[in-house]
Amino acid sequence: MQIARRIATGVHAAARLCELSPSALRWELEAPPTRDLVRAVVEGDDVGTDSVADRLWELLTTEPRRAMDRVQAARRTLLESDGPDLGQSASVALGALGVHACGASFFDGASAHASNEFFDLYDTPPPATWLEVLPSDSARAGFGIPDGSLLVFWVPERLRAPVHEAIHVNPVEALAWLADIAPDLDAAIARHRQATEESD
Repeated sequence: MQIARRIATGVHAAARLCELSPSALRWELEAPPTRDLVRAVVEGDDVGTDSVADRLWELLTTEPRRAMDRVQAARRTLLESDGPDLGQSASVALGALGVHACGASFFDGASAHASNEFFDLYDTPPPATWLEVLPSDSARAGFGIPDGSLLVFWVPERLRAPVHEAIHVNPVEALAWLADIAPDLDAAIARHRQATEESD
């Protein structure tokens, strides 16, 4: 399953960037690498809003594949500028995968507060943690918006509890654990991650 392999590879990249720059795990728009990743997504796009955060959310809602591709490219560039990959970090094996329904949010800030600002006001995780965009029919019917996409993101083990609380308090079910809505995909990704660890 190609999608599982891509996501497993993305976990390694996300974890490495967050290990190099712990601020990547919070929505600090003025601090690298979040600032650099957001700029890479919205730069040059006239999406009809003034706020960078609003522009990011609008682009993720209307063109999620384009936003994801830009984040992946920018993350590769940031990691290359930090020198060679030093191998699998112990932290990469830990953590879980979440999903965010692109465009589904109540804008009440409940998930942002519960997660200590891992999520923003739009219930979006920090771009350093983004892994893949899936069509909405990839998961359980009834989750998120009917025609929307699902953003898969990585959650480090130490943030699992606050993210779980954020999922629980989200009033529009814009957030979930991948294992709960697509267990077969989650299991396939876990197998690829384990194979990567064993080969390092």
